[in-house]
Amino acid sequence: MFKKYLLLGFFWVTALALHAQDTTYFVNGSISTITTSWKQGKQAVYLYNLEGLNTLAFMRTEGSYFVNITPVYGKNGSVSALVETIHPGGSPCSMVTTYRFNGTNEPLLKIIEYGTGPLCNQERETWFWNKKSKGWVKQETVSCMPVEDD
Repeated sequence: MFKKYLLLGFFWVTALALHAQDTTYFVNGSISTITTSWKQGKQAVYLYNLEGLNTLAFMRTEGSYFVNITPVYGKNGSVSALVETIHPGGSPCSMVTTYRFNGTNEPLLKIIEYGTGPLCNQERETWFWNKKSKGWVKQETVSCMPVEDD
């Protein structure tokens, strides 16, 4: 049963790679990222680990608003960082999310900066990747009591 799903996954990735606009590879030859062709104002970016499993997917969008995806590649072909910029239509404010990855495209953390622009309130959040739940966990802020000098 496992072999059947592995084989189906292989054919799906192969078909996606054949219709892709751009594919990058790890130095060992396995697929690192696949960027699909633009279709109806959208373009997908898929990240894969060394075993060929999809770790994350992102969507570029152009329309009344746009989402830009900018991957930064490391020496071994992996994505070391990825910047997602969201510009809402008609708003002077944007949102920038920076993702950090280990050397095999596994996510480590993301930093969200809200209100990037001269007329916006600046806010920032940090999230960490939970490997067990395969999801993001927000960093907790701990308030401390001030220490009095004696």
